[in-house]
Amino acid sequence: MYFQVTDAMKASYGSSNFIYAITQLSQTTLRSVIGKLELDKTFEERDYVNHSIVTSLDQAAANWGVKVLRYGIKDLTPPKEILHAMQAQITAGREKRAVIAASEGRKQEQINIAWGAREAAIHKSEGERQAQINQAEGEASAILAVAVANA
Repeated sequence: MYFQVTDAMKASYGSSNFIYAITQLSQTTLRSVIGKLELDKTFEERDYVNHSIVTSLDQAAANWGVKVLRYGIKDLTPPKEILHAMQAQITAGREKRAVIAASEGRKQEQINIAWGAREAAIHKSEGERQAQINQAEGEASAILAVAVANA
């Protein structure tokens, strides 16, 4: 955390130990901000966390004659239970996406099969229709030839 003393009198008399006070407040604020985030978002939202803490600390530290300039998290090491929970959440998300992708694949497969069956049925019926037309035209020609021969 980087801060600047803006009012030496407030810094001296506003708190018995403003450095300790601002340090404790930053830890409490960090816990509060991280507690509001989803587990898998804690590492992604670093800028949000830093900004939230600076804003909160700056408001509180104004009474101590201190301006908070910047807050940065060097290393965030959650407890093992939290790491396991985060890993389980990530694994569950991956499995969910895999199941959805497989489902979409089966859906597309069924659509393709249905369209293929439809196209095959259309072509088959058009072929049968053309065969009937050809057969009828052939029979008509034969009847006409017999009629011409008899006449």
